[in-house]
Amino acid sequence: MPIFFYHKTYIEPFGDNTQLQADPEHPIVIFGDKTTVHGIGRNDVVDHVVLGWSGAASKAKDKLSLIGPGETVRVIFDVFNNSNDATLVVRKAGSFDPIFTLENVTGKWEFTLVMGKTNLIFDVDGVPEFGVQFDYTLDFDIVEPPEWEQSPSSNDYNDPANWSGASVPGEFEIAAFGKSSVKNIVISGHAPVAGWIFKKDAADYTFTIPDADDHFINFRGQGIDIKGGSATIVNNGTNQTVGHPNGLFFGTSATAGAATIVNHGFTGFYETSNAGSAKITNDGLLDFFASSSAGKATLANEGTTNFLETSNAGSAKLTNQAGASLTFFDTSSAETAKITNNSFNDGVNSFGLQFQDAGNASNSTIVNNGELDFFHNSTAGNSTIITNSGGSAFFIDNSSGGNAKLIANSGGKFDFSFGSGQNGDGKIAVGSIAGAGDFWLGGNELTVGGNNASTTVSGSIHDGGNGGGAGASLVKIG
Repeated sequence: MPIFFYHKTYIEPFGDNTQLQADPEHPIVIFGDKTTVHGIGRNDVVDHVVLGWSGAASKAKDKLSLIGPGETVRVIFDVFNNSNDATLVVRKAGSFDPIFTLENVTGKWEFTLVMGKTNLIFDVDGVPEFGVQFDYTLDFDIVEPPEWEQSPSSNDYNDPANWSGASVPGEFEIAAFGKSSVKNIVISGHAPVAGWIFKKDAADYTFTIPDADDHFINFRGQGIDIKGGSATIVNNGTNQTVGHPNGLFFGTSATAGAATIVNHGFTGFYETSNAGSAKITNDGLLDFFASSSAGKATLANEGTTNFLETSNAGSAKLTNQAGASLTFFDTSSAETAKITNNSFNDGVNSFGLQFQDAGNASNSTIVNNGELDFFHNSTAGNSTIITNSGGSAFFIDNSSGGNAKLIANSGGKFDFSFGSGQNGDGKIAVGSIAGAGDFWLGGNELTVGGNNASTTVSGSIHDGGNGGGAGASLVKIG
C-alpha cells in the first residue's frame, strides 16, 4: 500500500551518496503543489531510501526527514553489505529527545510509528569497519495496526483470535482499540508493544496484569495515545527481575499518555519515557530510572515511589499519603512538581518525603504536613517549602538549603541541627526563611537572603534542635 504525501509535505534526505530508488510494489507517491523531494521532481514515485558511504575508519552519518499524514507507518531498517554497529534514532524536528532508538544494528529491524503533524527525523549513524561500505535502507509503508476485535471470543490479550489479522501486536507494533463488546482485558503472558492507540470511537477499557511471572506490558515505542474512550491499567505484577518480569514497564520515550494506572505491584519508567498526564494511584512500588519523567501526571502515592539516576518529577502533582515513601535518589530532581507530603519517617515502614545523595528539590513547591528529610549532598534548590503544623523538615549531613524559600507556619518547624553544611564547616545557606513556626539551627551558622526575598519570621529561631548543638548564629545577606 502506498504512502501519499499531500500539500506542503516532503521527504528530504541528506548525506553523501544519497539515492532515492523507485519501487512500484510499495511506492511512496509524491504529489500536490509545493510538495518537494530533495533530488527528484514532483510526482515521482519513490520508496526505498538508500543512504550509503564508503571510506576508511570514518563515521558515516545521514538524516532523512519525513512528514506523514498521521497514519500508522511500518518502517524497515535494513543494514547490509557487511556493515556493522549502525544506530537509528527517530526524533521530532527541533528536538534532541528520541522517540525511538535502535542501537548496534547489523541486520533488519521492523517497527511501526504513528506519523503526526510534526516532522520526523530519521538519523542514521555508524562506524564501519576499515574499507567496508556502510549501507542501509529505510522502507516506509502505511499499515493497518492490529485492532482488538469488536466481538472477541474472550478477554485474553494474548489470544491471536481476539485481534484483527489473527495476530497479537508485537514489540514494534502499534495496537488499536475501537468499539468492542469486551472491554475488560487480561494480560495472560508477554505483551511487549510499541504503543496503544484508542480511536475516537473507542470504548472505556480496563487492562489487568495478574501477579504471575512472565505476565507484563512493556511499552517500547510511543506508548499510549487516547483519542477517545479511556484506558485503565490495573497492575498486580510484582516481579521486576530480568529473567521472569511481571509488571508494567515504559521504555525508550514511551508515554503513559492520559491513562489511569492503578499500581498494586511494580511499575517502572526507563530511559526517556514519561508518565504523560496519567492519573496514577500507587500502593506498590513505582520507580523512575535513567532520564525518565513523571511528566504532567497526577500521583496519589500510598506505597513507595522512587526517582533514581537522572530522572525527574516534571510538573507532576504528587501526593505522598500517610504511611507512604517518596524519595529522590542520585541526581534526580523534583523539577517544577507540586508535592504534598502527609507521611512521616518511622524508619521501618514509611520514610516520608526524602532527598538523598545529590537529589534536588529544584523549582518544586512542597507542602509538608509530615516529615521531609534532606540527606547527604542533596539540596532544596530553588524550591518553595511550606511546613505546616505538626510537620518537620530536617537538613542532615552535608545537605544544602540552596536558594529555597522556607516557610514554617505555626506549629511547623525546620531543623538544621543534624547538618554541618556543604563543606562540613557548620555553615548552611538558604534563600529565605519566613513564618510563625520554628527554626532550629543546632550550632550552625545559617545564612539567609540569597534569593533577595523580603520575608518576616514571626515565630522563633533557636539554638539546638533534635540533633542538639549550641552557639548558633544567623547571617543576613542580600
